[in-house]
This record gives sequence, structure tokens and C-alpha cells, in this order.
Amino acid sequence: MQATPQTVRTSRREDLITIAFGTWMMVGLMVDAFSHSTDASLETFWTWSHAAFYSGFTVTAVWIVHLCLARRRPTGWLLDWAPPGYRTAFLGLGVFALGGVGDAGWHTAFGVETGIDALLSPTHLLLFTGMLAVVSAPFRAAWGDTAIPIAPSFGSFFPALLSMTFSTTLVAFFFEYLWLPTNVSIAQTAFESQIDRGEKIAVLGVAGAVIATIVLMTGPIVASRRWRLPPGSVTIVFVVTNALLAFGFDNTSASLLPTVIAGLVADASLTLKAPRWVFLTATPLLLWLTFYFQVAQTRAGLGWPPEIWGGSIVFAVLASLAIDQILRSGETLARVVAQASGGGHDPHTVDTFARPE
Repeated sequence: MQATPQTVRTSRREDLITIAFGTWMMVGLMVDAFSHSTDASLETFWTWSHAAFYSGFTVTAVWIVHLCLARRRPTGWLLDWAPPGYRTAFLGLGVFALGGVGDAGWHTAFGVETGIDALLSPTHLLLFTGMLAVVSAPFRAAWGDTAIPIAPSFGSFFPALLSMTFSTTLVAFFFEYLWLPTNVSIAQTAFESQIDRGEKIAVLGVAGAVIATIVLMTGPIVASRRWRLPPGSVTIVFVVTNALLAFGFDNTSASLLPTVIAGLVADASLTLKAPRWVFLTATPLLLWLTFYFQVAQTRAGLGWPPEIWGGSIVFAVLASLAIDQILRSGETLARVVAQASGGGHDPHTVDTFARPE
């Protein structure tokens, strides 16, 4: 069937331009976060860091509208002309714009947030939702592209990889208040059973380890069931995410070594086609073992007993296994429904979880 303008997939060059503008937005976001982390006196919406952030959105919005207009048809409107994977991004532009206008009014009425309130502000969450819809577009476009081989080269997969990386970073950004990989002081706080402060901070740390594992592992787990990821992919997701968070929130005590080691092990297990459970268990295991070992070497030391840090590792590994099991269950359910409806398996349809066990 001949492709219509509505179904024309974005080219690698177009996806690269999208992710380049997405990088502009991400850098602007992290510079703005750094400004607020290091200067508590900022009490206005009109700052250079906001200018960098919103200018990135502006050029991205113009680019996505251009992609839609380039595929225009005699009927319909911009949303109908959006290329595959970009329809949600177009809607995200509206959500982001609404959040931006609301953010200016919110800061004028309530001032500038400097703590966890900044991450939970309704207008900031609108900005987050819109931005996530935009930066994830190249990954969604690649997901539905049957022309991409099951084992893509690093170059051909690069736009989707950066899209997945920035999506992971954005989700991690809004969990920064309990993101354990960069909040070393949480694990340094002495634990004392039934003592409010020490025990509650340990609870915060365990939750942070589990959430960080879920956020970091979800993208690579999903992508590795669709493709055989190029070597280095997981390492890039892990390191870039934690490096940007460490910079944005001025966490100078954070170390990237745990993410480097865990990422390299994950990439090696996928490249060497090790049993899948190796990737799912060894990655979080080494991430947190390395992290806790490094914390133990600091002057303050590791404040938790083995029951706490060891238990958090077990929960992290179980979380990783659970994500993959949920995806496998979804694959099985989809096949059962297809067989029950008499549709069978369409060889021209992308298998959602195409990677063999």
C-alpha cells in the first residue's frame, strides 16, 4: 500500500533534530534547577534560566508543527497530520504551554518554590507531562517502525536511545527528593529502631532505592524486549540520568561509579545474550552493592545495618523482575485475545515484545 502523508514516518535526521531541541529543553531545565538549588534568593519567574528553558520549548514547538505541516493533507488539521509517534508530542505542546502560562501566574501569586514543593507544583507537573510527551516522540516513532531491524546499529538507534534517556531523566527529576543514587546523605543517616528521625529516613531511603530501580530499569527492560540494544545503551541511560540530576540539584557528593558498573554489566549481559534473569537481577544488584560500598567508605559511613541495605537490594531486584514479568504477561494476554478473536498473528504488525527469551 502506498504511504500517505499522514503515515509518513519521520526520518532519522528529523528525529535527530527533535532530540536536539529536546536536549535544549533538558539543559534549560537542569540549569534552572541548578539556579534554584544554589541561589535561594530567586523570587521571580523572569530569569535567564527560565529563558533558556522556554526558548527550547519554543523552537521545539515550531519544529513539531513544521513536521505536521510537511505531511499536510487536503482534509483534517495539524493533529491529523502528525507523523507516527508524534501525535502525543503535538498534544504535549498544548499541555506544556498551559503549564507555562500557569507557572508565570503561580509564581506571581505564591512566589518561587525552592524545595519539594517545586517538584509537586501543579503547573510544574503540567510542564513535566508536556515535556515528557515531546522528548519521548522519537522513541515512540521507532517503536512502531517495522523497518528498524531487531538488532539496530548504534547510529540508527541513537535518536530513540536519547529519547528513552531523556524520558527516564524527566521521571527521575520529579522523584529527586527521594532519588537515592544522588542523595548519599540518606544512607549516611544512622538507623535506630523506633527512633522517629533515623527510622523514617531509612524508610525514605528504601523507597528511594526501589523507585530509582523502577525508573532506571523500565526503559531498558521495555526496549530490550523490542530490540537487541546496541552495546552501551543501558550505560548511557543510567549515567546521563544520574549525571543530570546530580548537576541540577547540586549533589556534589554523588558518584557515577555505581551507574557505570551496573550499566556496563547490563549491556554485557544483553550483548552476550546471557539468560534474561542475569540482566534483570545482576543490574540492580551491582548498582546498589556498589552504591552502599561507596557510602560505607565516606567519612560519615553507611548508617544502615545489613537488614536495611540488604533488604533494599532484594526489593530492587524483585522490582526489576516484576517489570519484566508484567510485560511478559501482557504479551501472553495479547496473543490469547488475538487467537480467541480468530485474528491470529499478523506478520506485518510489530510484536510488542519482539525480543526472544
